[in-house]
Amino acid sequence: MKNKNGFTLVELLAVITVIAVLLSIATTSTVSVLNKGRKRTEKLSAKEYITAINDYNFIAKANEKISTTNCDCSQLSANIIKCKVEGSNGLSTIIKESIDGKLPKSGTVNIDKTTNKVVSAKIKVNHYTVNYNNNKYKIN
Repeated sequence: MKNKNGFTLVELLAVITVIAVLLSIATTSTVSVLNKGRKRTEKLSAKEYITAINDYNFIAKANEKISTTNCDCSQLSANIIKCKVEGSNGLSTIIKESIDGKLPKSGTVNIDKTTNKVVSAKIKVNHYTVNYNNNKYKIN
């Protein structure tokens, strides 16, 4: 009688194949969860930025700040001013002390002079662009 110890090559290959399939499924799920988390983080950073502008009372302080920092703002219409976010003269240079999160890399923010609130914005935070309009955020 032969004493049979160990596994055959076919059994080992079957186990390795099952493990490989399970790892590929787990990796795909993990990457998907990480991407959703990044998107949510960027959206929250944009929300915090817009909230900081609204809380900052930008228009009331604009004349003083714009004259000292040469903020890159222009009159879009009678009530709306458009401010660039990026650059040494951008809105971020004025608002940065009010924000804990990441500052946007680029974009524009439109502020209503009568209500002193952000009416719309298109802000790029890291890899995503966040659009804000009518109190709704959409991330691309």
